[in-house]
Amino acid sequence: MLQFFRRHVPLTLIVIACGCNSSKSDTKGTVVQEKSTTPTVNAAAAAKPADDAMVKLALGALQEWVDAQNQNKLDGYLGLYDAASFQGIKRTTSGTEQKQNFDAWKQERSRMFGTGVTVAADAPKAASVGPDMIEVRFTQRWKNPRYADHGPKVMRFNVKNGAARIVYEELVSSTPGWEDASADTGLSKFVRARPENSDRKGLDACAYLGGFGFACIDALLAEKDPIVKRYMRRLSDADARQAFDALQAKSPHGVAHAEFAMQCADKGPCKADAAHSDDGYMCLTRAENAIQQGNEAESQAAHERACTCGSERAQIPIMGGFLACNGKTPEKRGQNMTSAEAKEVRACGECDAQAGPAACAKEIERLSKSDAELAKYIETVHVPRCSRP
Repeated sequence: MLQFFRRHVPLTLIVIACGCNSSKSDTKGTVVQEKSTTPTVNAAAAAKPADDAMVKLALGALQEWVDAQNQNKLDGYLGLYDAASFQGIKRTTSGTEQKQNFDAWKQERSRMFGTGVTVAADAPKAASVGPDMIEVRFTQRWKNPRYADHGPKVMRFNVKNGAARIVYEELVSSTPGWEDASADTGLSKFVRARPENSDRKGLDACAYLGGFGFACIDALLAEKDPIVKRYMRRLSDADARQAFDALQAKSPHGVAHAEFAMQCADKGPCKADAAHSDDGYMCLTRAENAIQQGNEAESQAAHERACTCGSERAQIPIMGGFLACNGKTPEKRGQNMTSAEAKEVRACGECDAQAGPAACAKEIERLSKSDAELAKYIETVHVPRCSRP
């Protein structure tokens, strides 16, 4: 059985990113062995036109940086940074960048530092980029038992008084896997076939969208297991995030069963009875249809009516929408996750053969802190079924 680890999956970070692990010698200059053996930096390969003594100090500090992470020594790791002048670049898979000073960096790193991680600095090359400043470029490789990535990293060291301290750090890009050819998630291949529309029951009704637009809300209302219900909501929120992004990009996906919008009355008492369907689901359909057509006023009115005339069937958005109700209060779902996270949630939920294993590894890692029960469910129930036809 896979085990949970405290460390956050590193694709979302680029300032330090994470480390790596391997069971054999790396072929590009960094020796990486099993268990607790620490990868080494190939100093000879790093020669560049620069003061030899300064280069030696910078490469020595780089090796200490590698060692501190592999040995889980947070104090030693943080002590390698110049707190007064450090700047790091945090970059997410959605493409956003954020500059961090040392205080922000320290806070984030302290939360994410943990055991079960190995870092390698492969084929470093050093050069002088200014007075007392050595820049080292190398391939960073990172791996824990669930995930691996690698990519080019840039670090700058201020070298003074016989010591080198890190003043800048950026992982320029990252690719899944310790080596180029494999994502190496530790999960089995996903081979599950997409169920037919009529076979989408329970979780499948929310994991595989399309077909009957109301299948997910029907399945959610019928589900008794609170953990499965949370997963259904998470899958729905991911779809909502993608629907919101599509609307922002002026390319909405359209509304499932748009004809249901006619069942939502303009005003007056709610008419959700045996003869009418003036309920939350129908009014959400009208609200989504209106907002996609640019009619904000009609969308707002229908959204409010959905929450008044049947919020139970409006507690999650309709398929391809993002409007919902929290009790009687209108809300927009999916805003609590990034576009990249939403894509991973959907890939894992749908047992995507290509992106699914890595996406599920990240989901388990991500949820192990915020919802350990759901993380365990994905690990022990959902992933195994993805690995069966």
